[in-house]
Amino acid sequence: MVGEPPRELNPRYVEQLLGFVEKNGHARVPYRVPGLGPWVSGRRKARRAGRMDPQTVKWFESVPGWEWEGTLPAGVDGERRQHLEASLRTGWGSARAMEAFDAFVAREGHAHIPIDHVEGDFKLGRWVMVQRDQYRTGQMSEERREVLESAPGWRWNGRVNSREEKLQALDAYVGRVGDAKVPNAHVEDGVALGQWVGAQRVAHKAGKLPAEFEARLEAYPGWEWRSTRTQ
Repeated sequence: MVGEPPRELNPRYVEQLLGFVEKNGHARVPYRVPGLGPWVSGRRKARRAGRMDPQTVKWFESVPGWEWEGTLPAGVDGERRQHLEASLRTGWGSARAMEAFDAFVAREGHAHIPIDHVEGDFKLGRWVMVQRDQYRTGQMSEERREVLESAPGWRWNGRVNSREEKLQALDAYVGRVGDAKVPNAHVEDGVALGQWVGAQRVAHKAGKLPAEFEARLEAYPGWEWRSTRTQ
């Protein structure tokens, strides 16, 4: 049973949290829930940093389904379990991970996260690998699946966009803008199209592109092997 909340907690968010629990049956509030999500994340951060009163810790732990860092999926054994348990202690299963994920997507415009990428001090690339593993083995919650799939460019197989997928993005850009003069920093539906176009120019200059592929690029209206649009 949830007791009287400590006075230090914002009563508005306490009410929202308890309402969320009553509706959903757990306290795993997504970070993207306006107001409540960041507040819940902030309470977890305060506890990790040792800035939370023991009575407040006890109150949160009385909330049904409350988790400080997240839980391991069933069926994880041996060295992998030890690895994930250590990961959870540093926030791999928590709102901290989603904060890092959201920060990357907001900055880069896509969710193509390299395996070795570190966001702040969080090993985001490794976390993404764990999410894909949980999805493949049916151990991911529907809630987290929907959040990840809503990110532009998210892919469950982790494969970097193929050449044909890049060309599809270029098709979409040309169809909308009318030419293939893609700005260097442009991202098209989660694909870093401007960077890819620049890479094709570099490969062309080095003589590393197949002739038939060069012909495909040159067929786009306004295509030039020298960059003319930078913004």
